[in-house]
Order: sequence, then structure tokens, then C-alpha cells
Amino acid sequence: MKWFFGPLLAVLLLFATPTVVRAHCPLCTAGVLGGLTLTRWLGVDDIYSGLWFGALIGSLSFWFGRSIKRKFLPFQEYLIFIFVFLLTTVPFLYEGLTNPHVPQLFGVNRLFAGMVIGGLVFLASTLLDKFLRILNKGKVFFPYQGVVITIGSIAMSVGIAYLLL
Repeated sequence: MKWFFGPLLAVLLLFATPTVVRAHCPLCTAGVLGGLTLTRWLGVDDIYSGLWFGALIGSLSFWFGRSIKRKFLPFQEYLIFIFVFLLTTVPFLYEGLTNPHVPQLFGVNRLFAGMVIGGLVFLASTLLDKFLRILNKGKVFFPYQGVVITIGSIAMSVGIAYLLL
């Protein structure tokens, strides 16, 4: 049992003592990945998994975009988001990674539709977090505001999709 808790404690301590705080950090990515893993593990519908997967793509792309120190283009983070999103989602359609035999949503595969909606919800939650920081003169209203807004908005979109579909 020590072999399990030793490395786990080391990783938790690593994340508990951050040196730099970023909006889309490993915590956001881990939270979204946890939601995606839970939906796949429980065997829920592809649209709900797609919502979490789209948010994961968004989180990873913004995380990667923020790691690039130099700005080469205006709106570079958003262009990286679009580029990574397209590089991830388009192969799902063209390589047959989605199941064509499941019911579709508006003529589009449910996993792909969920990924697009999840990516858009993630982008909207990012913009909402930035707007709230501007309102509060560059400070957050409460600790882990970005994480709460991101995970909360994706969880709410899953709930709304469940009620509507």
C-alpha cells in the first residue's frame, strides 16, 4: 500500500504548492478529464462524454497556448484553441472513430456534437472568467474561480442536455 500512497502524496504536494497560478492549469485539466473518465466509465450517452471531451480539448489547448511565452499573432490563444480543436475533432469524423450506428443529433454524430458544444461552453466559461476578473480589477472573486466556473459550466451543460434530450 505504501507504493501507492507515496507517489500519490508526492503528486498532491506538487500541486498543492504552485509557483505560478494560471487560468487553465493542471487542476482544470484534471477536473475535466475526471468528468470525461467518469462518463465513459459509467457508459453514459456519447453526447455527455462529448461535452467533457470538448472541454478537455479546450483546456489543453489554452494550457498549451499559455505556455508559449512569446506572442506571434494577435489572439494567439484562441487561434491555438481552434487549431487544436480541429486537429482533434476532424479525425473523429473522417477516420470512423465515431459510431455511425448510434442515433444522431440534428444529423450529426452525438459524440462530435457534444465535443463542439463542450468546446463552445468551455470557451464561454473562459470569457466569463476573464470578464469577472476585469470587473474585480484583475482579482478573482473567490479562490479557484476559474476552476469552479469551468467545471460548473460543463456540469450545467450536461444537466441541460440531459433535460432537453
